[in-house]
Order: sequence, then C-alpha cells, then structure tokens
Amino acid sequence: MCRGGGIGRHARLKILWTFSPCRFKSGSRYQNLFMIKAILFDYGGVITDGGRGGLSGRLAELLEVSEDDAKAYMQLGWTDYIKGQISEDTFWDRIQSASETIVPRDYRNIWNDWDKMMPMPAMIDIVAELKKRGLRVGLLSNVFPRTAIDIRAHGGYSTFDFTILSCDVGYAKPEKQIYQLALDKLSGIDPTEIIFIDDQEKCLIPARDMGIHTVLALNPQQVWDDIDALLKN
Repeated sequence: MCRGGGIGRHARLKILWTFSPCRFKSGSRYQNLFMIKAILFDYGGVITDGGRGGLSGRLAELLEVSEDDAKAYMQLGWTDYIKGQISEDTFWDRIQSASETIVPRDYRNIWNDWDKMMPMPAMIDIVAELKKRGLRVGLLSNVFPRTAIDIRAHGGYSTFDFTILSCDVGYAKPEKQIYQLALDKLSGIDPTEIIFIDDQEKCLIPARDMGIHTVLALNPQQVWDDIDALLKN
C-alpha cells in the first residue's frame, strides 16, 4: 500500500511543478550527464495506491470467518496463483477444501479490479516525464491473473515500455529470477544504471543485491524526489 495516502489535485500540481524547466532538463545534452538509463516500477502501492490488502477481508466476509482464517486459506494457493502456476478454479478448490465451504462462481470475485487499481495521476506524470528524457521505463509486478487482465483491458500497462508480471512469467518478487528477467529486457544496460521502485522493502533487497538502485515508495512526491536525487548523482 502507498503509505503516504492518496493523491489529490494540489499534490499533482506539486509534482508537475518539480518538472518545470528550471529543475528538469530534457534532451541529449543533459541525458549524457546521468548514469541512470532505466527505471523499473512496481504497480500496486506505487503506480496505484491500491493493490495491497483487502483481499483477505473480502474472503473473510464471503466465508463468514475471521480475517486470520481467511489469510490462512488464501496462503494455500496464493503463491502458485500469483505465479500463474495454477488456475483460478484450483485456487478456489483449495480454499473450499480447507474451509469446508462451497463458494459459487458468481461470488468468487474478491480480486482488485480496475476501480481499485487505476494509476495515480501524479505517477502517470512521472512515468511520462522519465520517458520524455529518453529513459526506458518498465513494470515489474506481482499480480493475480484476474487483476492483470482487468488492468491490461483498461490500458493501465500501456504507458510502460515493457511489463514483467508474475502471473505471466512463473516467478514472483522477491525471487531473484524475476529481477533477472527484467535485466534481460534491459540488455546492454548495467544493473547500476537502473532504479527499481517498490512499496515493500523485502522486494527491494534482491534488486540491491544485484546492483540495482532502489527506492522505497511512500507517495508520488517522495518517489519523484528520490528518483531525481539519483538522476543527479
């Protein structure tokens, strides 16, 4: 979750102000001054302020159990489903077996949909400005298949040069293999020339171990300030 809270109109204007010409220079004459050549973003909790929490609460309400019990049931299929290694039916089969509860298909939509996963305007501005500078901008995200389908259908991934989604590639952060896939996409760019932004510290550790610069996301203004500082070093 983006722990800095939501983003309002004035916060977006503040972000745009930091992109003013007196602070933010574009063009090759300035790009050559920077070591950073690519930026990787997480999606939930970074690009959007949704995407973390809520699922176990919805499942608890559906099954009429405690949230702790719901979390335990979800863990039975969480990792496999977020990697796309099992179907949604298998995920629900595991929950139904453990909870001894039949959940009709029409009641199974506990997933984060587009309404919860829309990008924050300020983050759209940041991505657009980085791309305008000539930086490659990719997405590295753990996401359930149902949510990924909805985000893709609404164009939520279209602003990125490439996307690496756990449900597509069979790996999930913090497994090192998924970071290596990102490096493979950025062939010719050294890990020390990349910044990765995520809202969970555990997902930043493998990236740092591989030599990638990292930013722990709290809110859009802080994300931009930290990226800007790294670009200037």
